[in-house]
Amino acid sequence: MTEYESCLKRLNLTANQLSTMTTTGSVLDFYIAKVEQGNSEIEGEGMFASEHIEEGKAIGLASINRTHKTSLGRYTNHAEDPNCIFMLLLNEDYIMIALKNINVGEELTIDYSEHILNPDYYLGEDTDADKTRLLIDNIYESN
Repeated sequence: MTEYESCLKRLNLTANQLSTMTTTGSVLDFYIAKVEQGNSEIEGEGMFASEHIEEGKAIGLASINRTHKTSLGRYTNHAEDPNCIFMLLLNEDYIMIALKNINVGEELTIDYSEHILNPDYYLGEDTDADKTRLLIDNIYESN
């Protein structure tokens, strides 16, 4: 059983059902430094590091207001041992955070089942406007 098939089993979904869930909404053409879109060995298109990304760093916006996806939100593929996670900000935007160091050329991945089963994973209960602003500033400064 592949990692993707295992994920579908955990979610109790068919491939078509998951595809419908993950391809809804518009995809914004939004420049995100440090990453590029390309052909994936996992599935179709994927997102890849174009430069080294350090563990814990914010990579960029994945979706805006849970509605409009960026390429990070649309083309990041599944892995059971992902190198990234989507985190929900208090303003309903998702950002991508590196869970480990990511080398140039390495594909960015998330665990679909964790993201779908825990969509409201916030940065933490103590997240306030200043911390959120610093995190967003970090995205733009590091890009």
